[in-house]
This record gives sequence, structure tokens and C-alpha cells, in this order.
Amino acid sequence: MVGREQIEKYCKYLMACNDKVVKKYCKPNTLSDLPACATICYVGKTYCCGYSHPAHNVKWVQVIRFKQKNIKKAKNSNSKLKNYKHCGSCEITIGVVCKNGVGSCAEQHAGNSFLKKHKKCGLEKLRFTETLRPRTMEVILPCGNCKYIFPNL
Repeated sequence: MVGREQIEKYCKYLMACNDKVVKKYCKPNTLSDLPACATICYVGKTYCCGYSHPAHNVKWVQVIRFKQKNIKKAKNSNSKLKNYKHCGSCEITIGVVCKNGVGSCAEQHAGNSFLKKHKKCGLEKLRFTETLRPRTMEVILPCGNCKYIFPNL
């Protein structure tokens, strides 16, 4: 089973990669930023890793669009659902459930990587390890957007 050991190993890998980049490309005593969070998405023994960074092409955008329709219906009855931002031609909920922008979280990137590799898998089957901050190994709880997108968080 995928668990704490694997996510800690992945965080150490991210730290090592960051160190190599700093040594090769940065001036001495210059800080280089690590991803804020990292996690592993899995179904059974199959898994994909992910870390937080701005979103680009993500597979679950169609799911967001579908859920967006339901949010629009509930918008008038819930003050948390009144803030929308536009992303290209589709409306994406940014700050709807929490302050995080949709598509930046480690869970969303790990889930997206898994879904790209395993096209017949649905969101309801995805499981996640704890999300950790690579620098400190602090456990980070999933944000409201991630809980909204992934039923098993």
C-alpha cells in the first residue's frame, strides 16, 4: 500500500532536485523555492506523485465545469459561493470553497497525472496519501477545493 514512507521519499527527492538546480543555476546564498506541498494519488498499488504549482492543462476541468453548474444554482442561497473568476472561456471556481486557486494544489496535480495515465479511472476511486510540506515534512490538510473535487479526501 502507498503511504507515509512513499510520500516522505518523494519529498526528499523534490529537495534533492531543488538542491541540484540551486547548485547549477543560482548564485551562492540565493534561495530557491521548493513546492509548498507534495502528495501521492493512488488506486491499489498504482500511483502518481504531484506537487503544488500553477495549473495548466488538467484532465478534471470538465468535472469542474459540471460542478460549476450546480454551484451556480446554489449561488444565491450561500454567501461563500458568490465569488467567481473567469479562466479563459470557462468559469472556474477560485475562492469559492476556500482561498486557494483551483488547479494549484498537489492533490489536483497528482490526481491529474493519475487520470492521464489511467483514463478509465473515475474521481471516486482516487485515494491520496497525506499531503506534506517537503521542507519540514509538516502534514497539510486538503483545502476546500480539493475536498470538493475529490470525493475521497
